[in-house]
Amino acid sequence: MSLRLSYFPGCVLRGSTREYDLATRAVAAALDVELVELPHWNCCGGVSVASLKADALGALGRRILEQVPADAPELLCPCPHCYTNLARARQSAGEKSAAELRDVLDVFGREEVLARLIERREEPLTDLRMVAYYGCKLFRPDPEALSLRRLEAGTQVQAAGAPTPRGEAGAKPLERIIEACGATVVEWPRAGDCCGSALGVAEPEVADELLGRIFQAALACEADAIVVACPLCHLNLDLRQYQVSQRLGRSVDIPIFYVSELMAVALGMDESEGWLERHVTSPLPMFMRWIEAQEEREYWGEEAPPSGPPGKAESPPTVGASAGGEADAATVASGAPEGEGKGAGDARAD
Repeated sequence: MSLRLSYFPGCVLRGSTREYDLATRAVAAALDVELVELPHWNCCGGVSVASLKADALGALGRRILEQVPADAPELLCPCPHCYTNLARARQSAGEKSAAELRDVLDVFGREEVLARLIERREEPLTDLRMVAYYGCKLFRPDPEALSLRRLEAGTQVQAAGAPTPRGEAGAKPLERIIEACGATVVEWPRAGDCCGSALGVAEPEVADELLGRIFQAALACEADAIVVACPLCHLNLDLRQYQVSQRLGRSVDIPIFYVSELMAVALGMDESEGWLERHVTSPLPMFMRWIEAQEEREYWGEEAPPSGPPGKAESPPTVGASAGGEADAATVASGAPEGEGKGAGDARAD
């Protein structure tokens, strides 16, 4: 293994978003990154403890940091919310903690890791259009909780929402990973917007308004999918597309990928299909259209007629007026998404 890091998955990655954990571990192993899980890790405190008792939050974080071994001082923390809590705990611990916090973009965005991804990929995602979604936590948390290295070398997200390269890190890490998978990165204005995940229960209308802006921007730039690195962003974007469709009065059916899932698909990992089946908004129809487009291109070569973006299916022609046709039009007008898995009562499988 070329890299050896400590690993803190956190509660969410062991529960409702365990596909993110499985994909991260599998991709790391495939790219010569050894992850050593902390032996007795606990919850970082999340948002609930922070709002009730700050002292307890610090104690939980320091207990996690104390388990980081000296021979693997870099601690990979895939959840940005956990990252922020641990960063605050590290700051309060001062010189007592030698742990160096890293997120998935810090690790998978390294030059040597990207080079291995490009060299070892078996299914380059050619012609798929992806947008990178950082969200509000990944590169815009409490500045006081961040290390100087992260502030200077990390990608910052401006108030307008567009990621801006800074320091030695240069290019945007999530975009670079998407490109290394062979997909096309589409620029858009909502990369750093808040998705409203913390408001999904208390203020669902506010959350749907924030999500509506994100999905409208993704639809406007004809993105086939949205790529994220935050488990709570994924939950919110994946679960609430039906509600947002009703609010917007148009169908929203955009697959949401964890960045490590996308890397696994590009690497040709068979187990990735099982992870993707856990999504509420299934990416499998998009992949089927993409595969058909690739096969058509291989058959026809340069003479293949243009068939539009691989992620967008053409609408069938309307022949006359019928009761069935009117029902279909009413469904579209109501904003109910096409395809399966979008019922209001659908629940995420654990």
